[in-house]
Parts: sequence; structure tokens; C-alpha cells
Amino acid sequence: MKTRASAGISLVEALLATAILAGLGTLVFSVIGNSGRAFQTQSGYLNALERSRDLACRLATELQGASLASLQGITGGTAGPMVENTEYTGIVFQNATAYEGEPQLGDPIRIELAEDPADPVDGQDNSGEGLVDERLVTRRVDAGAARTLGRSLAGLTFRLTGRTLTIVVDQRLRAAREIMPHRHGVSIHLRNP
Repeated sequence: MKTRASAGISLVEALLATAILAGLGTLVFSVIGNSGRAFQTQSGYLNALERSRDLACRLATELQGASLASLQGITGGTAGPMVENTEYTGIVFQNATAYEGEPQLGDPIRIELAEDPADPVDGQDNSGEGLVDERLVTRRVDAGAARTLGRSLAGLTFRLTGRTLTIVVDQRLRAAREIMPHRHGVSIHLRNP
């Protein structure tokens, strides 16, 4: 008896080909999805690092005109005279605005680290953007309202050594299950007495 050559594929072959294609499709889409998430996370980290570097530079620019004699360090919300080589979480200063024999000082300016109500200090990334225990940097002139200068920070320190004031902005970024600290520092030489 003569058999006729098969003109198509069997049901088993069709199911096997479909399963292989579905597996390959799932693999391709998971790679693309993971790459997209990694890019998004990396972009968020880079943006956060750029913002903290910009904040450190902006604070340095603002403090360039500060009178050395007017500097006060803030620890635990309380301002007092700055002691050399001591770290403070905030600073109060007055800019020298004019000179008539002695420098004329402007209104007191207070810059300090404050808690961010959207992300309490608990070791978690409560807002979901990869930053842990975020805080705010605020600026207040005299008794006026506080204005936010920067967000998404873990720490801010000021240290005076001689006439050099060092400002350090800290961040803690979460990558997978690891927390990575990042610091941006800038130093300025205070020229005004």
C-alpha cells in the first residue's frame, strides 16, 4: 500500500513550536523589562547625585559672603558658637553687606537639615524612588518662613577649620538590597572677618 507524503504539520509539532516561541518571547520581554527598570533606577540615582552636588555648590556660593565672626553651628536644633573641627547639621550666619570701617552685617540666615514628612527616618525607602531616609535642607532669613533648598538628602554637615568652611551633603541610595552612601563636599575660604 502506498502512503501519501504528509502535506502539513501534526498537532503535536504545532503545540511544540508554539511553546518554544512563547518561551523565547517571555525571555526577550523579561530582558527588555529588566533593562528598562535598571535604566530608570540608574537615571534616578544620577539625578539624585546631581541634585546633591548642585546643592553643595549653591550653599558654598551663598556662604561666600558670610562674616566669620557671625557663624554659629546648629546641633539638635540649637545654635551656638562654632567650634573648630566640629560637625554641625546646620549653620546660622550673616553676610557682610557693606564696609564703613567695620563690616555691616545683613539679617541672620539659618540653613539646616530637617525631616521630610514624606519619608520618615526608619531605614526604608518610603517614597519608592531608591533613596533611604530622605531629609530636607531649609533656609530661613531672620524670623521668616523656612524655604526648602534641597530634598532627598540623608545628611548635611558644616565644619570650620581656621577660615575654611567645609560643607558635606550625604545621600544613601538603595541598590537591590544594599544601601550605598554617597557624599559630596565643597570647601570655601571665608574672607570676611
